[in-house]
Amino acid sequence: MKGAGLVSPAVTGEVPSISPWSLRLRWALAGIAASWLLPVVTHLIGIDWLLPLVLLGGTTTIVRGSRFVADRVVVAGALLFGATCAAGLLISVWPWHLHPVPVAGTALSALVVLATVRGVPLSLTPRFRLVDITIPLSAMLAAGIAWYPMRAGSFTARFAEVAGGGDLAAHFMIFDGILGAGGYTFLQQDAVSASVPPAFLNYPQGGHFVVALLDAFARSGGARPDGLTTLSDFLWFNFGSLVLLCAVLAWAANRIAGPGFRLMLALPVGALATALVCLGDLQTVMRCGFWAELVCLSLLVVLAAVLIRPLRSTGEQIAVMGALFVAIAYTYYFVLPVAAVAVLAFLFRYRSRLRRRWLLTAASVVVVAGLSAVPVVLNVIAVQRDMGTGTALTALGAIDPMSGALLLAFAGIIVAGLFGGRGRFGPVGEMLLVVLVAAGGYAGAIGLFQYHTTGFVSYYYEKALHLVAVVLVIGLGLALRRLLPNLLTPGRVRGVRAALVCLALTATAVQVFNPLHSPLPTAYDRGSSLGRLRLKGKLAEPHAGGMIETVLRVPDPTGRTTIVLASFGDETFVSVWVAVIQRDYPGLAAWRDWASIARRRTPDELVAFLRAHPGRYQVVTTDRAQRAALLRAGDTLDVEVVAFDPNPKFVSSW
Repeated sequence: MKGAGLVSPAVTGEVPSISPWSLRLRWALAGIAASWLLPVVTHLIGIDWLLPLVLLGGTTTIVRGSRFVADRVVVAGALLFGATCAAGLLISVWPWHLHPVPVAGTALSALVVLATVRGVPLSLTPRFRLVDITIPLSAMLAAGIAWYPMRAGSFTARFAEVAGGGDLAAHFMIFDGILGAGGYTFLQQDAVSASVPPAFLNYPQGGHFVVALLDAFARSGGARPDGLTTLSDFLWFNFGSLVLLCAVLAWAANRIAGPGFRLMLALPVGALATALVCLGDLQTVMRCGFWAELVCLSLLVVLAAVLIRPLRSTGEQIAVMGALFVAIAYTYYFVLPVAAVAVLAFLFRYRSRLRRRWLLTAASVVVVAGLSAVPVVLNVIAVQRDMGTGTALTALGAIDPMSGALLLAFAGIIVAGLFGGRGRFGPVGEMLLVVLVAAGGYAGAIGLFQYHTTGFVSYYYEKALHLVAVVLVIGLGLALRRLLPNLLTPGRVRGVRAALVCLALTATAVQVFNPLHSPLPTAYDRGSSLGRLRLKGKLAEPHAGGMIETVLRVPDPTGRTTIVLASFGDETFVSVWVAVIQRDYPGLAAWRDWASIARRRTPDELVAFLRAHPGRYQVVTTDRAQRAALLRAGDTLDVEVVAFDPNPKFVSSW
């Protein structure tokens, strides 16, 4: 062609090439601008609740540790949970506290920077496993079971189902204190001194901080509402935590079981996990108000799953391990020894893989150790000062005991599956055994310490068994996947392996049909499952209505400490809930300890206590003898007497 090869660049319109990093920088600047513009817009129109979902979705799109969307969502949630616990140290002291715009703007900007540095293209094509359908099914089943006893839908009905757990009042108090102060209570002690007593200021509160931050987004950063409104919000978070645990158990069982795990096995495993949490031995976590443990069980399950079957990306594996370790330390560090042993075992087992990222591994260990030490050291110092660590470990508390029969039955299935399946169980089976040994050894050590100290096992031993239970449940999928082919087409299993399989299956059968008692004496009676009573509403707190009615009809505008002496009794329990809702529990703490005895105190004894502990009190009672004793005390006491007797069956329309 005539003139070919003589065309000028100006004629062809060629554009000078742009370096990849220059293009990344342009996209990063645009992304950071959008990261601040979006929170401003959502705040102006009052839909700040959308921002956590955007952050979760954005994190999910840059996760590369798995091909499947369920894995990516869980990993993204774990990373955000741990990061939020750590970021709470900054959020608690900066001037904006929990306000959605600066929090979301900073978080989204950090996400943009991370995506830019990694240089990983977004993946918007979801991939699903068929067995992952058990995750929403387990969540819906858990929600249905938990909602059925309170299906009336009233606030009183929702409150009654969980009010029997005295620990929940303390967890609500910490949550409410964080909302009011805008950060961790141990960093805002002056701001929360009127509502949170010193004994709870240093309690691990990472989970409380996360849900308080979510509540601030749901309310678009407005002022903290009244106590009943805040309690209603916290009850929904409590409900959601239960549903989340059941969903995470189903996910972990699917992930650990690995490729080839069939839906016919995944469905019963998911149903079993949900039944154990909602109706079985683990229902005590919800019934007794162990909210921090409820949240931490989900964290432990996710950590165990990614340790047993690691992510493809070494960097993401290190990041998610660190985030979960920090989250456990800030939420409920009682679980930390099990997590520490499991993580150390992982570091040793996969040392050759981690050696290629040794700098990242070393830096993560230092940062995670430093961050995790903050809540642990603060709380251990407080416990040692108040009662001593050994005394705390042998303390009694309201809890339903675990059934050793159930744990041994699950253990028998897992041992049979690992040792009786065809082929070696490989690193996945090895790590499952390590995590089981860590949890079981921890429970055994606590049990032996308690038995040596007091002559029986009690509260924290039972709590340690909860850790064993969830690890056993998530290992059932792998065990059944390995065991089922041998049951259908038996092969040759001889020698020690055959003996182990036979012994494990025999123990399983014996424990199912003829349960054995605990080998150690216990402080609790081991009864049958309370699931049927829960479905019938028999476990609801009978005096919940009286607590709500007292708050509604006996206001406390002057900030006095309210002592409720109702005619139906249970004055300590009622007064505690009224105090945390009215945000004046510190003034009641001494009276609670004094009144927590088997017999009811006489009127003159109450007067003597009030004289010994001067303060501003409001006594709610219709008892003539008590009112007369308080009137005789005259001006020696700063007490207002309110003649009101709450109805224990009151149903609030609030």
